[in-house]
Amino acid sequence: MLLDTNAVIGILAKNAELLAFLRQFDQLLVPSPALGELYFGAYKSQKQAFNLEAIHEFLSRGAIVLPITAETAQHYGAIRDELRRVGRPIPVNDLWIAAVARQQELPLASRDGHFDAVAGLTRRAW
Repeated sequence: MLLDTNAVIGILAKNAELLAFLRQFDQLLVPSPALGELYFGAYKSQKQAFNLEAIHEFLSRGAIVLPITAETAQHYGAIRDELRRVGRPIPVNDLWIAAVARQQELPLASRDGHFDAVAGLTRRAW
């Protein structure tokens, strides 16, 4: 299961509903743009050291970070154009997250409904 930023935040917050939902998946994967958003949130927070440690602990428990590649960039361009054509833009980082999901053919755990506008992407909410 590919995790959107809000899913990782839910894991870090020990959201019981989310944790129960994720138990059915063998692997938890994080697209690198989501990891960047997490680090940004940690650096701008009042509890910087605490939040950075939480991210490092999460990663050390086996979450796999998926990088951006040239193929990801091709998916990004296609998705951005598809959404432009239908007048449904989404935030840039979410375009990258959607591109990773579509490239890897993975469902995305997210509470952001705008991912539903991306053809070929399955969003799973908890």
